[in-house]
Amino acid sequence: MFEKNTSPVHPFFAANRNSAAIHTDGPPDVQLQPDGGTQQQPQTMPCASSVSIGGLAPFNHSSLSAADKESWGTYLGVTSQMNVGPGPNHSGHCMKEQLTTVSNNCPAQVYARGGETASQPCTGNRCLDINRYGSAGDASTHSMLSDGPASFIDMHRTRHHNSLLQGSGVSACSVVCDQIYLCDRTNATTGRFRITRNYQAGSYTKADGTTMPITTGTVTKVLMP
Repeated sequence: MFEKNTSPVHPFFAANRNSAAIHTDGPPDVQLQPDGGTQQQPQTMPCASSVSIGGLAPFNHSSLSAADKESWGTYLGVTSQMNVGPGPNHSGHCMKEQLTTVSNNCPAQVYARGGETASQPCTGNRCLDINRYGSAGDASTHSMLSDGPASFIDMHRTRHHNSLLQGSGVSACSVVCDQIYLCDRTNATTGRFRITRNYQAGSYTKADGTTMPITTGTVTKVLMP
C-alpha cells in the first residue's frame, strides 16, 4: 500500500513540510458500518490461506470534482476489494502486505514522501483488517468498495497538491510492484498480485481560465499466474 524512496528533499516538499499533503498511499477513506464500527471482531475464525481480487475501482485526476481538480496537482489510484478463503468468515484477522519492486523508471520525487531521506519505490507495512469498514476507498472520487466476513479493502493512491512530474525532466514514467499477503502477519497465503502505477504529465484549465500542471495516469492491479 505504501511507496517511498531515497531522494534529496524536492523544493515542493520543503514548501509543504508542515502540511498534511502526503502524496503516497494512506488508509482508505471510510464509511462506517451501521453498528459504528471499525472495531475488529473477536478472533474466533480461522486465518485465511488464499487471496483473490473481488473488485476494482480505478480513479485519477479526471474523476475529481471541479473544485478538487484545482486543489490536487497529482491524483491517481485504485481501490481493490480483496476476497479471502477458503471459509465464508475470516473476521477478526488482518492481511499484512509485502511489496517488492519489479521495475521503476520514475524520478524519486514521484514516490518519495516529503522530508524522508530513505525509502524504496514499493514498500508496505499495514495489516489490513478483514470485515472492518463496511465501505472504504477514495471518497473524493466515489471510488468506494465494500468489505465483509471474507474480504478486505486495499487502496493504492498517489496524490499531492503539486504535480509530481513537474520539473522532473520526464513526462511519463511507471513503477511496477509485486504484492503478496500474510494472514496475521505470519501465515502464508496463495495469490500474487502486480500493481502498476503509470504516471502521466498533463494540464488542467481552471475556472478562471488559467492552466495548472497536473500528474494523472492509471493504477492497475492484476493477479499473477
